[in-house]
Amino acid sequence: MLNLKAGLKAIIRNPVILTFPISLQVILSFGMGILSFLGIGFFYYESIVIGDGEITEEFNIQFTLPLFIPLLSDLQQSLTFLPEQPGDSIVLTLVVALVYFSLVSYTMGMFLGSIKQVLSPSSLQQDSFLQLGYRYYWRLFTYQLFTSVIGVVSFYLLITTIIGGIIGFIVLLLYVLVPYIIVLEDKSFSEALGDSPKYVKRYFTKYFRLAIGAILSIAILSIGIQLLPNESLKYYIGLVTYTFIGSVFIAAFMHLLHNCIREEDLQTEEDQLVKRIVPKWKKWTIIMIVFLFPWLGVQFAKGEHVTAIQFQPKITYSEGVYYKANWSPANNGSNHTYTTYGFEDGEEFELTMSLPDSITSTDGPFFGEGEITWKVDKERITKNGNSTVYWGEEVAETSKFVYRLTPVYKNGTVYFTSNTENGFAELTTRGQSDEPMALEIFVMNNGNDIFVFQYKERFDPQTVIEVSEDGNYFIPRVSPVNPDDFKYFWYSKESITKDRIIELMKSKNETNFTIDGGPTYYDYPYIAVALLQQADGEALVQLGEIYEQQGVQTNISSKSAEEWTETLDALYGDVNLTEFLENFNKQNEYEGYEIVEGPDDREKNERQIIVPFPNGDISIYYVFTEQLTELEIVLRE
Repeated sequence: MLNLKAGLKAIIRNPVILTFPISLQVILSFGMGILSFLGIGFFYYESIVIGDGEITEEFNIQFTLPLFIPLLSDLQQSLTFLPEQPGDSIVLTLVVALVYFSLVSYTMGMFLGSIKQVLSPSSLQQDSFLQLGYRYYWRLFTYQLFTSVIGVVSFYLLITTIIGGIIGFIVLLLYVLVPYIIVLEDKSFSEALGDSPKYVKRYFTKYFRLAIGAILSIAILSIGIQLLPNESLKYYIGLVTYTFIGSVFIAAFMHLLHNCIREEDLQTEEDQLVKRIVPKWKKWTIIMIVFLFPWLGVQFAKGEHVTAIQFQPKITYSEGVYYKANWSPANNGSNHTYTTYGFEDGEEFELTMSLPDSITSTDGPFFGEGEITWKVDKERITKNGNSTVYWGEEVAETSKFVYRLTPVYKNGTVYFTSNTENGFAELTTRGQSDEPMALEIFVMNNGNDIFVFQYKERFDPQTVIEVSEDGNYFIPRVSPVNPDDFKYFWYSKESITKDRIIELMKSKNETNFTIDGGPTYYDYPYIAVALLQQADGEALVQLGEIYEQQGVQTNISSKSAEEWTETLDALYGDVNLTEFLENFNKQNEYEGYEIVEGPDDREKNERQIIVPFPNGDISIYYVFTEQLTELEIVLRE
């Protein structure tokens, strides 16, 4: 208890100590934001954590022991809200790691040295905090390299043999006092390395109680931080509170170790601590750093400092449509291998992004911020007396996001997307949907078209992502879990017309026309219905060949692919987008078509499906007993 009280007194009497870890982490947030947008991997510092070593947004209690300097990564909180890039270059990653070690080592020297100035009345009183950082820099830098090597070797041994990993952990534990001995005793790295195991074994029981108190206190703090409603508050409150609590415990531990080494009485009088007179201007400077710098760190964590400097113009795409892939009858008839889409147009759909005026294959990755107006899911609550009804609704919302898009080359075409190892798209507007959502971006056709994929974070987006063979369209597959949680948006510099949507569907069918279903599937005829509605003669003729190979009698081969396409296009005519979609979308609806059982002028075991078009409907007559045996397409005279 006396050590903890001494640690608290040390921080209060020299509050400038708090500014070192705070300033370091704000600088790291600044750098990590830049590295994330540039696609450079970075090394992450970790303290001793009981539990998994991954930074995660899931709720869990962190049993952490702060060592040397309190950093938010001790609580498994990231210093950036942007995705952490793996990086393509090992050399660059190592350079970043060395820069990181340098920053942490210098700051650690200022931090621990300033604590020593308060604990030891006769030490370092004439040294400025910059001199303290330089005084211990090389020794602490060497220690970080030493522990990193031991950590990597221990991890490798843990994978190959558990005993080897345990030995590595014990080695790290035995040398955990090295930085404290370097600062308190002003010893060389090799001398501190020799003393550390001796002090760990000799004074372990004295350290243990203080360590347990630190772990429990920080576990309680981690629970409180995780209950905060958003990541910005978690960063700000976590940085301020953990810096203070962690600094107090580190100072308390240094006080305990200082007394143990000198075999002094632990009942040290408090007035042995150096009392510093802090000028008023310095107090206000410290207060500003402690409370204002974390806010600045939040902005850096969001990447605001990078997106604020844009060399590319912002381009607005005011033409947009929203489309979905559902479990339609055609999808069911193909055994869930064929995908249909339903589209919705609206004046509210709009996208603004920082992009080059014209994107070419020679362009490298580019980044920026954007704003999108799209549809999101909202949960609605209706109360009527004692009953409460929960229901969902799609509403238009405007969201902001940041992104890094990298080029992908496909069959001689280049498109830019966030869906790569070194790309990302991250929403900065939170809480608009009934549950957390994410997005992927595809910039295609030299920047003329942008496809945005919105999905719920709990689902894997890779299960539906697909790009057409020509690299010009985003053609997602239907989700095997819940199609309503996957939304697709197409924004363009040009008007999105009937012909452009038909072209997208043709490109999708050319890329992936897999039919796993067969004549025994009840909805098998609906694949032909969907292709008629899509005006895709090429795919229709291909389906006719599959039908005939399976023993289904059909008249599809009576026309060539070009003739079918010309006929179907004429049935649509020159209609506006709204009227076109009224007919086109039926192929994506679960009950979009009415089945007429046994038409009067046909055989009684036949069924009829009416496929509507603005300039005349098409009738499909088919015979289905135990399986599909006949299918005839009849055009209206």
